Amino acid sequence: LQGRYITQDPIGLKGGWNFYQYPLNPISNIDPLGLETLKCIKPLHSMGGTGERSGPDIWGNPFYHQYLCVPDGKGDYTCGGQDQRGESKGDGLWGPGKASNDTKEAAGRCDLVETDNSCVENCLKGKFKEVRPRYSVLPDIFTPINLGLFKNCQDWSNDSLETCKMKCSGNNIGRFIRFVFTGVM
Repeated sequence: LQGRYITQDPIGLKGGWNFYQYPLNPISNIDPLGLETLKCIKPLHSMGGTGERSGPDIWGNPFYHQYLCVPDGKGDYTCGGQDQRGESKGDGLWGPGKASNDTKEAAGRCDLVETDNSCVENCLKGKFKEVRPRYSVLPDIFTPINLGLFKNCQDWSNDSLETCKMKCSGNNIGRFIRFVFTGVM
């Protein structure tokens, strides 16, 4: 017995040459469509490493680069994150930020953070194009006043995802309260 889609595979040739077939056992045989939003991590480029983190690849090690990936509509992903400018020695501590150059394939690990949600995906694509805030290697909670003025990659991706999820949920009161306490809209 063989099932078939009515139309071709939406991810194109990335899924293989059989455009119409799908597995009849969706529990053990999946045909991932690449429609989810992912939070990915990899070792810090300034420190190096393999796997998921710089240094020991263990839970609790905060030395990793974190970024987000969303479907590009062509069977692949568009990714975005926060990075330091890297032009002077002080840029890593407190300096100008810039968009990081990330791909899903280069990740040590990617976790699903949002199922197929075009509102969140489009919001994040917009965030990927925005000018980045100033960079600090310290997490936002360690800055003197938590106004969201300095962001490391983890703060930027977490804040961007939460902002887009809240925006798409229509929770404007929650967005206002979050802005009052964190400076992030």
